[in-house]
Amino acid sequence: SISPVKDDKGVITNFISIKEDISERRQKEEKLQIYGILFDNISDLAYICDTEGKILFLNKVFEKLSGHKPEEFIGKSFAPLFDGDDLKKAMNLYARTLQGESRQEEVCFNDTGVLCEYKSLPLWDEEGEIIGVLGTARDVTERKKIDEQIKASLNEKEVLLNEVHHRVKNNLQIISSLLDMSSMKTENQEAIALFEESRNRVNSMALIHSQLYESERFDRIDMEKHIHGLSGNLLNIYSKEQTITLDIKSANVYLPVTQAVPCALVLNELISNSLKYAYRKEQKGLISISMQQSNDGTIITKVKDNGVGIPEEIDIEGAKSLGLRLVRNIVYKQLNGKIEIIRNKGTEFIIEFKSFKEDV
Repeated sequence: SISPVKDDKGVITNFISIKEDISERRQKEEKLQIYGILFDNISDLAYICDTEGKILFLNKVFEKLSGHKPEEFIGKSFAPLFDGDDLKKAMNLYARTLQGESRQEEVCFNDTGVLCEYKSLPLWDEEGEIIGVLGTARDVTERKKIDEQIKASLNEKEVLLNEVHHRVKNNLQIISSLLDMSSMKTENQEAIALFEESRNRVNSMALIHSQLYESERFDRIDMEKHIHGLSGNLLNIYSKEQTITLDIKSANVYLPVTQAVPCALVLNELISNSLKYAYRKEQKGLISISMQQSNDGTIITKVKDNGVGIPEEIDIEGAKSLGLRLVRNIVYKQLNGKIEIIRNKGTEFIIEFKSFKEDV
């Protein structure tokens, strides 16, 4: 029992103070227990702690996750439920919530090894004072295992794709070298030109795989980067006097490799044709290359020169040259697109096809 203590003026102080403190604490606990009743039947663990870290409520799910009965911890600290870093995370979660924050953390019970995702929020009374912490915990152990398995599988797939693209790129470079060596064994200019054209086609595909090997993603090719690389290589081959200027306009166009490779071959043929046939020797010229994507996903590619112009008798449907036949077959059969030729102070090829996303 507590004996009343009087000060010099005869006023009872200690007894009243202690009585008011106990009464206030009981009122807060009663309010918190009322909150707890609302969460007794949810499928996740629900708990309520007061501002001193004492557990006032635990629903039935607590036993399944922790291995302890709720009554073992009612009125006690939650600290024995966790060890090491998990205890630090649990304490930090509780402390930050008492500061008025809504928090989320993954913490593991030490006895069962069950990993839970905790969400907590502060509880206020009518005067706006924080009187406790309300939290829920959901078992995410199996989900984490599945996530780790998926992550491992994706990593393995990425390594495999990396190796495949690396080997394809190397093999294409070997083919290019073999074509180059073969061209050196003949003096027939027509045969040398054919070897050179074939090597350029192989190089255009190798450039795609080189980008894939260097990229962090395998599901798309940055076509602006590819056009700059491809056109620059072709300019060095066919315009040694550097009399031709390139104007490239392409931004935010990305294609899956199954569309990027055929598109690269088409660009190779059209740019090569302009460099080889559109201009007389040492004539200055401008080749404009653009690739844009419309709102409906249509890719519009244009290759235009201001040279002598393509002869009227040549059309894409009846083309006899290997280059134009290759362009026609790729656009129609592989890209499911269409081609238009415009003759106006030079030649302009307009190619349209729908882009699609590729699952990797």
